[in-house]
Order: sequence, then C-alpha cells, then structure tokens
Amino acid sequence: MPSKRFVIGRDAGIKWGRNTASIEQLERLAQHRDWNHVFEDFPHNPPACLILMNIIFDEEERSFLTDRELAQEFWEPVADLGTIRNLPDGETCRGFVQGALSVRNAITAQA
Repeated sequence: MPSKRFVIGRDAGIKWGRNTASIEQLERLAQHRDWNHVFEDFPHNPPACLILMNIIFDEEERSFLTDRELAQEFWEPVADLGTIRNLPDGETCRGFVQGALSVRNAITAQA
C-alpha cells in the first residue's frame, strides 16, 4: 500500500499534468529514466524536488528555481496543501512523477 506522502504526490502530479503542465514538460519527465536514482540518492527535501523541477522546466523557466520561496509557490497550488513550509520530500516527488506520467501516457495513448 502506498504511503500517504506518495498518494498526495501522485494526486498532485495528476492534477498538475491535467491542468497546468505543457506537453513539453510531460515529455521531459518521460525522457528522464533514472527516477529511482534521484529519489534513492536524494530522499529528503529540497534536493529531490529541486532535481525534479530542473527536469520539468526548460532552461529559461529554471531561473526561479534558485529562490526557495518561488519553488514553494510552485508546490503549494500543485499539492493543494495550503502553505508548505518545507519543499516536498522524495516520496512525495516519486508520487508526483508517477501521477504526471500517467497523464502523459493517457495523452500519448489517445494520439
């Protein structure tokens, strides 16, 4: 049974994938194959979520990633948890990736 953090992340990833993400962002997620390495080597915040965000966003979009407050602004509406004092941990990010990729896979299956 998945952990509560994983489920929160998965639901957030589905929501983001359906409502906010561009197809390019979803494709960048799909192209990165070594997710286990990211989440096993960086299980705690903020490295896991910052690595994830560096994959999602292109070079131009990444300028805000150096600012922790702006990174928190990204995660607050995505996770729908209100104010997040800490950035999501590896387990939440793992769920986020799975949820977002499920949306991407559904889109490509329909094409």
